[in-house]
Amino acid sequence: MPGVKSLVTVALLAVAVACSTNRAYMSGGDVDLSLATPASLGTDETTLLRQMSDANILGHLMAVDSLEVTMADTALRHIKSDDVVNYAKMMHLAHADDWKGLKDLAGATGIIPTIDVTKLRSSHVAAGIDSVRKTSDITKDQQFIRAQIELHQHALAELQVLEGVAKASALRSHITDMMPVVRDHLARAMTLAKPLGVR
Repeated sequence: MPGVKSLVTVALLAVAVACSTNRAYMSGGDVDLSLATPASLGTDETTLLRQMSDANILGHLMAVDSLEVTMADTALRHIKSDDVVNYAKMMHLAHADDWKGLKDLAGATGIIPTIDVTKLRSSHVAAGIDSVRKTSDITKDQQFIRAQIELHQHALAELQVLEGVAKASALRSHITDMMPVVRDHLARAMTLAKPLGVR
């Protein structure tokens, strides 16, 4: 996917948060969590993460949850294999559920989420939607899984930074709790990648 190695925006954090609330889909069989390693963040991105307020974090998470639901729905109209279809359904439900959870968290803490539309427009989530929609039939499954791997790898790296950035205890605890679940979902995507020839 073009631009895979470029700076990933803070908005991608929502991938991780959505996975953390996906309780119904935690038990899909054993996976090799050693595969689930985070991406390397650049200095600029790390600085951006460290400057985020709790309102910024919540706003990005909620906005990208909505984008991820759209990405999963787009993939479900095009992808072919049963395993990838099931993964896309899992991601749809996880992100829809997390959006509701984040809304509740915002209400309970009194934090008003703020959204940076510019960052959302340049995010890999939006690029992933276009990639799945535009690619040829033979690569749609591959493109979706590749996008999921990249998004989750970045989410893990970002969460390691944000765990020490969030000020509200509820948000900080949410970030801490989500990391092992993100690893699980990343490992599942990587397992699906093998038979599809995704590298």
